[in-house]
Amino acid sequence: MTSPYERAKEYGYSDEEIAQFLSKRDKSFSQKYEKALSSGYEPTEILQFVSSKEKTPKESFLSNIGRQTGRSAARITETALGAPRAFGEFLESIVPETLIKKGAEKVGLKEPVEKGFEFAKKYAPYKALPSSEEIRKGVTKNLFGEKLEPKNEWEAKADTLVSDFAALALPFPGTQFKLLKPALLALGGNAASEVLGRMGGTEKQKAYAKLGTIVAGSMINPKAAETLKNDLYSQARESRPADATVDASNLSSKATALEKTLIKGDPKAASKTKSLGL
Repeated sequence: MTSPYERAKEYGYSDEEIAQFLSKRDKSFSQKYEKALSSGYEPTEILQFVSSKEKTPKESFLSNIGRQTGRSAARITETALGAPRAFGEFLESIVPETLIKKGAEKVGLKEPVEKGFEFAKKYAPYKALPSSEEIRKGVTKNLFGEKLEPKNEWEAKADTLVSDFAALALPFPGTQFKLLKPALLALGGNAASEVLGRMGGTEKQKAYAKLGTIVAGSMINPKAAETLKNDLYSQARESRPADATVDASNLSSKATALEKTLIKGDPKAASKTKSLGL
């Protein structure tokens, strides 16, 4: 379980700020802290030791269930409210900015195009919308403090999984809300990221592994082959001219020869009954 000191460091507090907070809470701490420093201990060592001695109250089963449910609900809400901003950032990321700038330079429009990109990045409408992280820090934490924050590594991973699921499950206009496929994609993407991380992959590589797995998985559709077949047949029928004709004289002559053979019958057969009674 993450210690209070480790959580404070994760939120960006320095050792000095943590020491000041503990000194205000316990007036005797300041003297002990200074004495430990003069004895050659590092601030990190002192604060970790103090943190390890603090007793964390045991959480009841019902309280834990309530907190887990609240955390999941918070992550889903944050993701949903931050989706418009995330979508805008995605669209901006796929614009081939470098390629466009090179093309503009060749036709003498480099400067206005660069200014256009700068203006778009600065004043893009989606940037007026809050991101999921901003909602988490500015709203959820202000309302609930640390109650809906993960207390250990596994809870942090669960939060990521829930957020990914919510992002994948959100329906676009004209589409249906689905649960199973987004859940499987979120699980697969996070599993791929985790495996790569344990193999020594960087954070960037882990992000690419997750994205690649989700993109590849989203293309899987058991009905795709049937749909493709129907589409191809439909296209073939539509592309055929209404007055199209086929030369079937060869087929007709062979069919006539086969008919005569069947009418005549096989002379070596035990029965002399004709194959076709015509």
